[in-house]
Order: sequence, then structure tokens, then C-alpha cells
Amino acid sequence: VSAEETWAEYRELVDYIAARIGDEASMVLRPSYFDVRMLLEQRRVEVALVCTGTYIACSQAGSVELLAVPEFKDNAKYRCLFIVRDDSTVNEVADLRGKTFAFTDPESNTGCVVPTWLVSRQGISPEAFFGKIVYTAGHDRSLHAVVRGVVEGASVDSIVFYSFVRTHPEFKERLRVIWQSEAFGAPPIVVPSNLPATTKEKLRTVFLSMSQETQGRAILDGLGIERFRMPEEGEYDSAHEIWKATNSLK
Repeated sequence: VSAEETWAEYRELVDYIAARIGDEASMVLRPSYFDVRMLLEQRRVEVALVCTGTYIACSQAGSVELLAVPEFKDNAKYRCLFIVRDDSTVNEVADLRGKTFAFTDPESNTGCVVPTWLVSRQGISPEAFFGKIVYTAGHDRSLHAVVRGVVEGASVDSIVFYSFVRTHPEFKERLRVIWQSEAFGAPPIVVPSNLPATTKEKLRTVFLSMSQETQGRAILDGLGIERFRMPEEGEYDSAHEIWKATNSLK
């Protein structure tokens, strides 16, 4: 989601975490997932909330470790959705052939990797399947692009989609989901692998205990998160397999 939509909420999260571990807060935003990955791999940031796709890319090099995983309110699951305008003649993925389509970022799991994998299973590249691909750099921007008719369809994060239509009710009747993926491990909190173990443990303890404190609970409510928890074994396996499949095509 773009910084315009989330700056205030995430600023509160960053300040909260920094205060609890006794450090100064420095909130870093970058225009692409690749830029964030470079900061992590160069250890220019100590902790980051990243896309599932970026986590998978980093984990291949062993440069990051999972710290905590968000569990969303109402048991919402993180999926890839294909969306179109409600008045569109597109009713299934095949109908998008030759249409203008929005991706968010080349490393985005739901905004690029999954749709690339889905289309490639038909023996055709996304560039050949879609008439034109537009990168929006944000799931909310992809939603706006569909509503305004800039693109015919888009692939977006389900958590962002349902949160967006809940807070922008004027869009609810103007968008339609035509396909959804299986559930994936949610975009996690990660740290560089070479971060000192004591710092990792301090950070993990704060994230895992947020939901039990009044201020932490209020911040999580603003983000639509029930709590942060430890990752489960195999939680990211399916995303990893899809990432490997799409990268083998390059």
C-alpha cells in the first residue's frame, strides 16, 4: 500500500517499537520492493515489514530471517485477487487476454509473482497474454487504476482490497473479484540474518506482546491486525514454490 494511505499508522508502529527497545526511531520508505531488499541485505535497516515475495527473494540468499507474522482481524487470509470494474465484460482470467492489466511491483507476491505464475501455466508469458502491463507501485493505486478505467484489471492483495472497500464505500459497488488464489503466508516482519541475537530477541518480544498492551492494541487495531505471532512451519512453502516456478522462466 502506498505511503499516502499508511504513513500515520506505520509511524505510530515504528515509534512504539523503538521506544520499547530503547532506541531512536527512523522510519524508512522506498519506492520499490527491490530497494527495501537492498537495504536489508546491506543491513542499512534493522527490521522491516516486507512483501511475501520480497521475503522469499531474500531468504534465497540467506540474508534475512523471519521475526514475526501478522494475523489479521476477522481471520482474513492473504490471497491474490484479480479484480475488474463491476461494469466490465471480463468474467474470468481468460477474458483478460489482450487487455491492459496492473501489476504493483516486480517482487510483489500477489501483485506480480502469482499472476505471472497463473498465466505462465498456460504456456504464455504475461507480456504476451496481456495487451499492456502497468506497474502502479501500490495495491491501492491498482484499485484506483481499475475504477478510473486506466486498466481493465489488476492483481491485488486481498487484505488491502477488503480493507480499502471498507474504508472507501463508494468503491465497493464499482469493483468485482473474478479470481482468487489459495491463502499464502502473510507479508512478514523480517530482520537481517547478521543482526545481533540480542537485538532480534528484543524486537521479537515487543512485536509478540503488542496485542497485550493498551497502546499496542490501539496501533494494531488501526492496521487491521489482530496480533503478531511466530511463523508456523511450512507457512511460506507454497509462495516459495510459485516464486521458484516463475523465476525459472526468466
